[in-house]
Formats: sequence, C-alpha cells, structure tokens
Amino acid sequence: MIERLIDRLQFRPAQLLIYLVAICAGLSLFHLQLPMAATVLLGLVLVTAIIIEPLVGLSVAIVIGPLGAIENAILHTGSVDSAQIVLVLTAGSWIAHRILRRQVEWPKGIVAISISYAAFLLVSIISLLIAVDLAAALKEIAKWLQIGLVAVMIALPGRDHSKDAVIKWMAAALVVSALVQSAVGIWQFGIRGDGPEHFSILGQYFRAYGTFEQPNPYAGFLGLVL
Repeated sequence: MIERLIDRLQFRPAQLLIYLVAICAGLSLFHLQLPMAATVLLGLVLVTAIIIEPLVGLSVAIVIGPLGAIENAILHTGSVDSAQIVLVLTAGSWIAHRILRRQVEWPKGIVAISISYAAFLLVSIISLLIAVDLAAALKEIAKWLQIGLVAVMIALPGRDHSKDAVIKWMAAALVVSALVQSAVGIWQFGIRGDGPEHFSILGQYFRAYGTFEQPNPYAGFLGLVL
C-alpha cells in the first residue's frame, strides 16, 4: 500500500526521505537553538542514511560503540547507549530491506553456526537460574544477543552487496574507531599531563584508557582490531 502511494506521488523512497529530512530540518532550525537544531539535523541525516543503507548503521555503531562507558559516566545513560540505539535502527532497516527484496532464505552454511549459537544462548539463559546478580546477568545476555544480531546482518546484508564490499565496510569502520581511540590514548598517556592517580606511571605518565574508562578493556579492543 505504501509502495503504491509513493508510486502515485511519483516519489522514490529515498527521495521521499530526503524531503522529510529537509522539512524536519527546517522546522528544527526555526524552533530550536543552534546546538540543538544541529543535533536534530545530524540525527535525521543519520536515520535517513541508515534506512537507505543498513551498512551505514553498522559502521556508525562500530565507531561509537566504545563511547558507551563514557556516555554512562557523563550522562548516566545506564544500560542503553547511542551505539545500541543505532543498532536497533539498523536492525529495523535491515529487516525491511530483506522483506522488500524477498530475501528470506537462510544459507546452509549459516544454519549450522546459528544452531551452535542458539545452543550457547540456551545454556546462558538456563544459567540465569543461579545468577548471583540477575540484572547484571541479563545485561550480559543482551550483549550476546547483539553480537549475534551483528553477525547475521554482516553475513546476510540487507542489500545486494558482495562479501568483499561488506568486509571493506566493516574493516574501515574498525580502523576509524581504533584510530580515534588511539589518538585519545596518546593524549591521555603523555600529552594531557594529568589523570587518575591510580593510573600514574613513574609520576609523569598515565595508563591510557580511551573512552572505556579502564585500561584493560581499552587494550583488549585495540589488540583485537590490530
């Protein structure tokens, strides 16, 4: 029904989205102050890009994923951060693309991995029965669900992309994320000149921790990307 309406209006979906973004941007610039208007405009552009191309959303989620800890420290966002919101929007766009393109098949090579992953999740969920901290355990389960979702979206892209193209998208996002974190770490180590006392090294330098708030997961992230 929506497709027919768009056809009658002689609009392509992408063009319609651009027009909607332009209208919302104009309204935001008229009613909001510049910083908030710029934030709204950036958000609208990002959402539009994700709807048109789900790989954009995956790439953005990878780049901003490491910001979760510092977002929580500054904004007290709790368990939900900007990367997770982007991932949910990306998943919705991915599902829509798969349905509209009638890409409902599930390749045999992925079925075996999916069964193994499902078994792992089942054991993890059963382990909740003896969890010391149920809230913390549920957060970990949610992380594994997100990992599985990302893996599926990469293995079965919503649009007609080759495997090489998807790999290039993801590799580029990882490199950008690692470069940003490396720059932050260099600044924290020797350029900033101060830092947490318990991270002090010889009274002159400080252990780098990026936006992870802790050196160990920060080092683990950079090591995995390298």
